Amino acid sequence: MTTPFEFLRQTEKETGHPASEHDREQKQLEQQLCSGFDLILQNLTQDQKKFQEKIEALKTLPDNNFILEKFIPYFTEQHWKMLAVLSEYDKPTFDHSLRVASFVYSLTQGGGETETYIKERVGIEQSSLEELFTAALFHDIGKTAIPREILHDNHSRREWSKRSNTWAKKNNADNYFDAQKIEDLNEVELDHYFMQIQEDTDSDPLNIVPIAEVFSPEIVTELSRHGISPQDTFRKVLECHEKATKAILHREKMYAASDIASHHHDYKKRPIRLERYQTEVSAVRLGFELSLLRSIDLFDALTSQDRSYKNPYHPLLALDILIREAEAEFTEPELTKYVVRDLYEKIQQKQEADTLSSEEKEAEQKILQFIK
Repeated sequence: MTTPFEFLRQTEKETGHPASEHDREQKQLEQQLCSGFDLILQNLTQDQKKFQEKIEALKTLPDNNFILEKFIPYFTEQHWKMLAVLSEYDKPTFDHSLRVASFVYSLTQGGGETETYIKERVGIEQSSLEELFTAALFHDIGKTAIPREILHDNHSRREWSKRSNTWAKKNNADNYFDAQKIEDLNEVELDHYFMQIQEDTDSDPLNIVPIAEVFSPEIVTELSRHGISPQDTFRKVLECHEKATKAILHREKMYAASDIASHHHDYKKRPIRLERYQTEVSAVRLGFELSLLRSIDLFDALTSQDRSYKNPYHPLLALDILIREAEAEFTEPELTKYVVRDLYEKIQQKQEADTLSSEEKEAEQKILQFIK
């Protein structure tokens, strides 16, 4: 594997100009962020025959609605290489990525209201949709910078609230979070509780305890290779994966996909309409595509059954949360209305009204009010 310094020396040789200190730091950071991806790829390509067989198997994988088969016409060798790395890295992350890509494809190519709205509002072209599909499929490729032990750690809000309170006690401070509520509230109630806590105190359970207090020295050392110190918090680890996604996609010259995928978590709390929407058509298009990716990524994360640290939400409860995110401008409100309409129609086809709990019926009423 090329080291950051070897890479810089090669750059200087090609351009004939010495790299500035800032350029050197940026290149080194990019190399750090991509190093997890590069190591997996290096291991995969040691046997080129098996590597090519793996890629061919991916092309015929009976995945979500045969989504990869639909992407074959415009996927390049680089796409399949990246997909092979993602599938090797972690199966739940790979499966989640396939589902998100499948949802995005169906909402933009399936003849629903979301597709009609986007094409009428933005006049989106097929080439732009292909960039969106790339962003959807690889929005979590940067997780290759995170050790699997951390990826599958119980990082639910409930668990990290307990860790935060333990950390406070150890340091002779008051609890950050109400211990009784942490135990008693269900997942949706806990979401409301934390939204209120963050509005009132800006306390985030993922941003309190240093990672050195939670993870083994080996994991902490591995994270340091990606620029994360022992005193950084779990929030910094999550932010690292989004930066790594941007670095990997940008290095592969997938620039528009990089712009979309590298903002899908909104760590800086910038309203999407102010963050992306300018007068230029390209910026408006990226804003809409980012909003769509955020919505589907959140919906699948809430409803999927492959998160070991939490139970899946009922789809109606997940849509209720999507509506709240639109109200907070995490997603574009008008576009979210059409996304919710299309997803609600899919849900209706699979459920019977008398099976709903009172909480789910209440969520359904909010949904119907939002999409009317």
